[in-house]
Amino acid sequence: MTPATRVAIVHDYLSQRGGAERVVLAIAKAYPEATIYTSLYEADKTFAEFAEHRILTSAFNAIGPLRRHHRLGLALYPIYFGALHIDADVVIVSSSAFAHGIRTSGKLLFYCHNPARFLYQVDDYQRGRSSFLRRATKLALWPYRASVRRSARRADYLLCNAGIVAERIAEFWGLEAEVLAPAPAITAEGEQERVAGVAHGGAIIVARLMVHKRVDLALAALKLAGVQAVVVGDGPERATLEAAYPETVFLGSVKDAQLRWLYNNADFHLTASHEDFGLTPLEAAAFGTPTIAPRQGGFLDTIIEGRTGLFFDELSAQAIATSIGEIGAAGLAPDDLRAQAQAFSEARFTARIAQLVEQLAADQRQEG
Repeated sequence: MTPATRVAIVHDYLSQRGGAERVVLAIAKAYPEATIYTSLYEADKTFAEFAEHRILTSAFNAIGPLRRHHRLGLALYPIYFGALHIDADVVIVSSSAFAHGIRTSGKLLFYCHNPARFLYQVDDYQRGRSSFLRRATKLALWPYRASVRRSARRADYLLCNAGIVAERIAEFWGLEAEVLAPAPAITAEGEQERVAGVAHGGAIIVARLMVHKRVDLALAALKLAGVQAVVVGDGPERATLEAAYPETVFLGSVKDAQLRWLYNNADFHLTASHEDFGLTPLEAAAFGTPTIAPRQGGFLDTIIEGRTGLFFDELSAQAIATSIGEIGAAGLAPDDLRAQAQAFSEARFTARIAQLVEQLAADQRQEG
């Protein structure tokens, strides 16, 4: 009889609600006995379901400002993960930063959301800062990039979320990664809760309010088109955006039941950011709601032009406003949208993870 496989899960930090954290939840649901290792855990800022799992954190978790503003500790987290040794048959690492720097007595399955944006896409991550500062940052980060690359090359198997991320992994690390798209966590099944003060129709924007998400551009286009918007998400740009667009409803973080209601009652979902994997269009599609997005990045993986959404080719308010004006007459069928969302199921995702875990565990037993 083959012994049960001992699995551990590692993630950079659990201090926000986003697609990467949803992936960790899906993996944890498949392996409920697995311990989750992370640098920071702020229960109020991430998904409540994590409370059902055993979570071990770094000593840095005792520092309140770090839990609330994880970017303050970017130089510290490599210290924790570099010193962390996990005794397990297979360690599943979910990372877009430093978590894959851990050591293990078993095999390491690395799910890469993106090679760290703040290390490799400095111009995008530091949009609005001077060219001198961006050049200086690139030079200062060179040792970190070398360390991250060495850690990535220790993985026994490498997965990533989108084709464009696989291209970056090949370019930055010289490695080949299998693309395994994550599942949309928000599906049409489940409770819906009406959000007070929000009218039916208009646009929904779901994004972290950070400079590189280009929520400002999306809102400028909606203002130009004369369409009301609801923004779901929080971040350092919120105060600036609220001051610039007082007519917009900013909800911050919402419950899943409320997000379902918002998707279900919006005319369309809008994004102007460059995403490695286009997750929110799949969430919207589950409710028959189409997406307007830039023709780039992960949106090419998850939107079928003319069937589940529209693309714009220029990152300008006018180009986006033109697409907004065309979405109503595009004749996109809700059934096509729902079928697209169903093609990216959680069962498909976790089945492939389980297959790889057992394959790596068998390799480990043979070597042992």
